[in-house]
Amino acid sequence: GPGPPEKRNWFALHRVLRRYLVPVLVVGLVVVFYFNKDRIFQHWKRENKVAKAQTEVATMFLKSNAPAEMIKKELDLALEADPEYAPALHTYALLHLMEGDTALAKEKLHMIANLAPDYSMAWCTLASLAFWQDSTELAMRYSTNALDTRPSNSVAVYTLAILSEDRGFYNQAEACFLKAIDIDSTFTSAYSALGALYNKQARPTEAELILRRTLRISPASPHNYRVYKNLAESQLMLQEYVTAFEYLEKAKALEPNYPDTEKCFALYYEARGYMQESIPHWRMYVALETDTLEQQKAQRHLDSLRFHLPQ
Repeated sequence: GPGPPEKRNWFALHRVLRRYLVPVLVVGLVVVFYFNKDRIFQHWKRENKVAKAQTEVATMFLKSNAPAEMIKKELDLALEADPEYAPALHTYALLHLMEGDTALAKEKLHMIANLAPDYSMAWCTLASLAFWQDSTELAMRYSTNALDTRPSNSVAVYTLAILSEDRGFYNQAEACFLKAIDIDSTFTSAYSALGALYNKQARPTEAELILRRTLRISPASPHNYRVYKNLAESQLMLQEYVTAFEYLEKAKALEPNYPDTEKCFALYYEARGYMQESIPHWRMYVALETDTLEQQKAQRHLDSLRFHLPQ
């Protein structure tokens, strides 16, 4: 027989679904795909394997200080595969910065901001440039954009900390440095800058703790010369002169031309009462320092020392 009514109704519904609903769904998906194909293909295009591979090679060359032409060749191949590939454009911006061409670097970075506003590192680099060339306010805005696009961007948090410290917002700066370290426990520059901030606030014991911590975590970091210099400063405050001198020697061995190490050496000799011995270090500091105001301040101090010391 025809079977119970419930079964007949189920078969009827199944036929209706198969005949009408499934085709409607398929057509709907096709329509959605058609109107969103640019966005879909744009996402795929940004994951272009050729562009990614060439950019990775270019980045490796950049880190190893390879000739600029070699780096550009790889980046041109990447952008040939995908003219809107944000990592390639960002690497090009970094190369322009190394060449001293900030105008071209900014051009590439603003291009990324328009094409891929969610590419957080471009906002970070723009923030750094704005800090040095434009205004702290603009740098803060770019840093906020970087964090909005990727809250786990430790470099963006670190940049915001530097900007906060520059504006005198020390509590905010400390919180941002700690957040950057929380995101990336190997972020030596964040530890070092936080230690320097503690020294500036006359908190040498806290500086020593945070700086020793990064040395334990990253004993071979290329940034450790700054860590040792900051440790030397904290030891000077604590009047631990022997330890301070040992740290200064380590800093000098890792980076002979770091101006702040020379300044710290000069302050060490002054703290010990050896004014004559501090003079060569003040001279070296003045020669190495690129901040004009700091250079002038050191020169005045050096002139004062020469005037008061017996000839």
